[in-house]
Amino acid sequence: MKRAFLLVLPACLSVPTEEAPMCETTADCDSANGEICDDGICWGNPPAGQFAAIISPPSSRTNLVSSELPTIVINQDGWIDQLQLEKPVVYSAELACQAPIACDGSMLAATITVTRPSTFPGGPGFRSVVKTKGGDPFQIAVPPVEASAAATYTITIIPDGRDEMASQTTPAQLLPPLRTQLTIDSNASGKVIELGGLGLPTINGVIKNDAGLPQQNYRVVAVGRWDFTSTPTEVSTVDFTGSDGTFQIQLSGGLTSEVELVAKPVITTTRPTLRYVADIGQTGLQNLQLQWPSGVGNKVDLDIPVKAVEGNGAVGPARGARVIVSSKVESANGDATYVAEATTDDNGRARISVLDGSAFQSAGYRISIIPQANSTAGVMYDQPFSILAPIPEKQLKTRIALRGVVHLDGKAVKDMSITARPSLRFQWNLDQEDQGFLSAIPPSTAVTPESGEFVVWVDPKVLDTWGHYDLTFEAASGSRAPSLTIPAIAVPADQPTVQLGVYDLPYPAYVRSKIIDDKGNFVEGAELKLFKTEDFGSLCGEVAYPPANCRTVATTATLLGRGASDETGEVRLTLPR
Repeated sequence: MKRAFLLVLPACLSVPTEEAPMCETTADCDSANGEICDDGICWGNPPAGQFAAIISPPSSRTNLVSSELPTIVINQDGWIDQLQLEKPVVYSAELACQAPIACDGSMLAATITVTRPSTFPGGPGFRSVVKTKGGDPFQIAVPPVEASAAATYTITIIPDGRDEMASQTTPAQLLPPLRTQLTIDSNASGKVIELGGLGLPTINGVIKNDAGLPQQNYRVVAVGRWDFTSTPTEVSTVDFTGSDGTFQIQLSGGLTSEVELVAKPVITTTRPTLRYVADIGQTGLQNLQLQWPSGVGNKVDLDIPVKAVEGNGAVGPARGARVIVSSKVESANGDATYVAEATTDDNGRARISVLDGSAFQSAGYRISIIPQANSTAGVMYDQPFSILAPIPEKQLKTRIALRGVVHLDGKAVKDMSITARPSLRFQWNLDQEDQGFLSAIPPSTAVTPESGEFVVWVDPKVLDTWGHYDLTFEAASGSRAPSLTIPAIAVPADQPTVQLGVYDLPYPAYVRSKIIDDKGNFVEGAELKLFKTEDFGSLCGEVAYPPANCRTVATTATLLGRGASDETGEVRLTLPR
């Protein structure tokens, strides 16, 4: 059975010495479609379409910067016009505390992330991470304006020490994260970026147990967004409660209204985590009381047996499976959650501790189990779980096998890696919490033997949502086979095996280019990535939970090929036609 190949993944061309030359003269190639013979390879006759590229210097060349090329032309003979790396634009600045806050250099250690959307649809965009040391100046190196369609960058500054219960105050306990926009169109120095400020909203309150006693050693932080399309993240200073149970945190500026306050125990972990959600992003909240629900109970140790069907058909212990037990009690004083996690041992047993009080037992515990990567055992997700002895044995169902054979030009392909990952259709038919569980399942991978056969094991569904999987084919180093992805293979109901048949890979096209620096010298170790845009926007109206920026996310620049330049600056890529 043959299928259409819509997506492709990167492949580096490194022609194996043991393979016979493809040609001796151009007459041996498809010269009618532009191919030429050189170095025993038929170059050219590239796939049709519009292409974009990113060229990146080797890490040792700090005087050069990566550049995006929104449009790139591949000539019929396989040559891509010479590519040039350029000097970066350098923005030099230092951090400071906004007056009247006084802080020395030791309070200004932070991680600075610089991003900018791609200049071609669906591209990865620009991203750079800089670490500051104390109050020392730092530098941001970005592509020059003439090589970019936009020069406005998003700067996110996260003060260090977010998880440190230090005897002295850390930067994260004094200064909230900052997100700001910078227009960088030329070299600049002596700039100052100020953190904190007295005008930012604050949240203060106290954490108490079910008897009304204050609770110490809770880590308190706010989770929110700077815009509605971004992923929720920590957006406040961090505080750790002392013996009086009180806390005070300061929010970042420019947040959306909804913020979730999260108080998590950090020393004695057999205590509930408290969460409080409110529209307080611009106003903050004073004198908040977060309290355990009545009837938390005491710590109880559990020994949970997990089994699965092994390859010989016998039922045995499920080794190395991740077991998660949780419960949630809703309350006006903050929802209380309890989560315990462990990994099964060689006997298939997971040992965890839970709270046995009426609060969590009445709300009901739930169990989820995620087997090891490439296991034939399937996941168990969000099922009711009793903590009362005897602990019930949990047996995992068997995954579905996706079986096939990989050929190129009618011959089996050896050492090709095949990986099954949930497709966008699968992900976006689950709500946000369920998507998080799906993303935690390790992908299944197989490598083809000389026969080209493969089998990858996948979960047929999560809850009531049937799976769709993207199959990624990645060629081995030195192979002449292209790499690619077949999208959204549907998993049928009630079939233990899906016979995919023979996948005949599209015949590869070989292309090349030269990479030079700003002075015209050849660059060794530079990387070229070649992209083609794929639009999956039709999914936005076909799935249950499309993301807020669905049309943007659904336009993907698929990586067709990648390669590194040699000592002559030449870079070679294998592309699928």
